[in-house]
Amino acid sequence: MLLKSKTIKNLIHLIFSIFCLVIIFTPTCHLKADIGITVYPLSYKLILSPGQEWDGTTTIVNPNNFILKVLVEKENIVGGAEGNISLTAEDISQYGLAKWISYDVEEFELQPKQSREFHYKIKIPDNAPPGGHYAAVLFKGKPAEEVTGIGISGRTGTVILVEVTGEIVKKAQISSIQAPKFIDHGPLTVAFKILNEGNSYISPEGKVVVSGIFQKQELAIDSRVIFPGFDRTFAVKWDRKYIFGPLNIAINTYIPNGPAIEPAKVVIWAFPYQEAVLIIVIILLIVWGIKIFKKKFKIVRLEEKPKENDQ
Repeated sequence: MLLKSKTIKNLIHLIFSIFCLVIIFTPTCHLKADIGITVYPLSYKLILSPGQEWDGTTTIVNPNNFILKVLVEKENIVGGAEGNISLTAEDISQYGLAKWISYDVEEFELQPKQSREFHYKIKIPDNAPPGGHYAAVLFKGKPAEEVTGIGISGRTGTVILVEVTGEIVKKAQISSIQAPKFIDHGPLTVAFKILNEGNSYISPEGKVVVSGIFQKQELAIDSRVIFPGFDRTFAVKWDRKYIFGPLNIAINTYIPNGPAIEPAKVVIWAFPYQEAVLIIVIILLIVWGIKIFKKKFKIVRLEEKPKENDQ
C-alpha cells in the first residue's frame, strides 16, 4: 500500500516537471492587433447632373501612438436587401461611380494623434446614365515602421451615393406588414417592408398612426436607404402597457422629392384579458358575498316601545 502511494506521488511530480518545461521552452506567440483609424463623414448623398463636378473631403485621424502609413483605394458599391452593401473593384456600368472619382495622392503618413483632410473629385460624364451610382473612398492603415504585435487595419472610408439627374424613376410600395392580430398587453410593435421599384436609391420618411377608442398615437419611422430593386424593413414601437382595441394601424410614407407611397392599413385587436378576468372574478365574489350575508343575517327593525302615558 505504501509502495503504491509513493508511485502515484512520483508520477504527479513527473507530470508537473514536464508541464513546467513545456511552458519555459515554448516560444512566445505575439497576437497581432488591428490598427485604429477613424474617418468622417461616413457618407455623402448627392444629386449631380451630367457634366457636373463635385469636390469631396474626408478627414482621417490616427488615434495611435505611432506613425501610420495610410493607403487610399476606391471601389464600387453594389446595393442589396435591407440596405446591405458589398464592395467590388469591377466596373459596373449601371450603378458604378468609382471610375468617376479621382485624387492625386494614393499614400500618405500621419503622425501619432494627427488628422488630415483628404480631397478628391467626382466628375460626372456628359453621357452618364440617370439614376443611382455608388462607390466608397477607402483608407487602410499600417505602421510606417515595424511595431511588435501590430498588424494592418481593415479598410474604412466614406460611402458616396450619387443620383445623376435625368429620367429618374422614384417609385415604391409597402410590400408586406408584420403585426399581431391580437395582443393582451403592450408594447405594440409594427414592422413593414418598403420595396424600391425605381432606378435610384430612396430614403422614405413618414409615420405610423395608431388610433382606437380614446387612443391615438403617431410614431415616426427612421429614414433608411433602399437600393433599386430591393426592399428594407422598417419598424415602430408603441411603448404602452395597457391598450384597448380595435386599433386601426395606418402606414403613411413618402419619398422626399418624390411621390407618396400608397398607404397601407391593418386592424389589431388589443384587450388585457387577464386583468379583465380578475376584475370579473372580484365582482362575482363581491356579489356572492352580499347574497351570503343577506341569507345568513336577517336585518330586524326595532320598534320603539310605547310609553305608559300613551295608553
